[in-house]
Amino acid sequence: MAYENLLPPNFDTGWVYLLDGRPQWMPGPYPNIVCVASNQDGRRCSARLPTFNPWRNRQLALRTDTGLLWISAVEVPETHIPQYAAQHCTRHHRAPTPPSDALPAQWEDFDPETHPGAHALDLPPGEWTIVPSSSTD
Repeated sequence: MAYENLLPPNFDTGWVYLLDGRPQWMPGPYPNIVCVASNQDGRRCSARLPTFNPWRNRQLALRTDTGLLWISAVEVPETHIPQYAAQHCTRHHRAPTPPSDALPAQWEDFDPETHPGAHALDLPPGEWTIVPSSSTD
């Protein structure tokens, strides 16, 4: 992969989350994740998923062909993982019967080449860096 050609981060297009130990991409600005369940009228629910406190950023090193790419991701607490994975608001998450979804959850496996929403550590937002494998041994 040629990381010199990566697009600069754009946090308005999406964020990287650490969801059950996996870096996942969610389109849209944090914390505006909208429920995907259908309401009784058949339309998509417009409620947002709850935010969590404390809000924690995790630093991740992703192996690449040229070394390690260091990114930052929002860590979803263990207590919120099932709700976030399903992308359901609190009402639909707590419903006695699982809701039908208007569309599938929008999570995607994070890929630094196609998801420009991560940023490198120790650099101003908007910059990327690669740490060569030889310097991490």
